[in-house]
Amino acid sequence: MKILKKIGQWLLYTFAGIVALILVLLLIIRINSSGIEEPFLDENGNILPHSIAYHEDMVINGALQRVTIRGNNVNNPVLLRVHGGPGSFH
Repeated sequence: MKILKKIGQWLLYTFAGIVALILVLLLIIRINSSGIEEPFLDENGNILPHSIAYHEDMVINGALQRVTIRGNNVNNPVLLRVHGGPGSFH
């Protein structure tokens, strides 16, 4: 009986530790996702001319979406990839 109690306590502590770790990771992701796109910089730390680092939240078909455009040259075409969601085939 004591062994079952110890196993139960170990499982409870393990589960609580995993939940705490997931919450900490989500908090770190949220803190680092400030919503500000980092610009492209040259070797001297200056913003590259004609580069673009942009995002905007918009509603598409009733769902809030974030569109992010990043590139070294604003004159290059935009490649838009729309995936089918979970379970989609490529």
